[in-house]
Amino acid sequence: MDLQKQLSKLLLLNEGHFTASDALKYGIDQRKLQQLISEGVVERVAHGLYVGIEYFADPFTLLQHRAKKSVFSHLTALYLHGFSTRDPLIFMMTIASGDATSLRKEKNVRIYYNNETLFNLGLENIKTPSGTTVRAFNIERTLCDCIKYMHKLDSDLVLTGLKDYLSSSQRNSIKMIEYATALGIREKIVRYLEVL
Repeated sequence: MDLQKQLSKLLLLNEGHFTASDALKYGIDQRKLQQLISEGVVERVAHGLYVGIEYFADPFTLLQHRAKKSVFSHLTALYLHGFSTRDPLIFMMTIASGDATSLRKEKNVRIYYNNETLFNLGLENIKTPSGTTVRAFNIERTLCDCIKYMHKLDSDLVLTGLKDYLSSSQRNSIKMIEYATALGIREKIVRYLEVL
């Protein structure tokens, strides 16, 4: 298979983004990768992450690539789930306690920490607006986190997202109460569910 066909297949299957190890699986070694970069067909957008020149470098993919053990959370996850129309100005991400990330220094990133048990609660893969797949908390966990930290977030955005969720076909109050119990905010969530 020629280089262009290998690249086309790789880009198609990975929404335009790929790592050097992904490329190697398609027969594109480091030398061929450098050739594609010098020809202007591929661009290196982060250490070990590449994007096809005809694709948009997805900021969600870039951030998660830089912090491989991270999960999009809070208002950023609310946006990814379609319960907020406001593009994230600050990307909110959660990592397991004890894990380090250089993203803490970024002005447009806010990092939250969870112990290992809570970190794995409600994890799922979700598509970004550009079609790449990233990890985020599911909508029930996301809403619980948003309500828990509402005093630090845009409360109007949180309440609108919660109202929209509660009137949607995705509503799962039982799952939400289970997550709220694990997160120590059961009473608060029950009150919101009763009022709204």
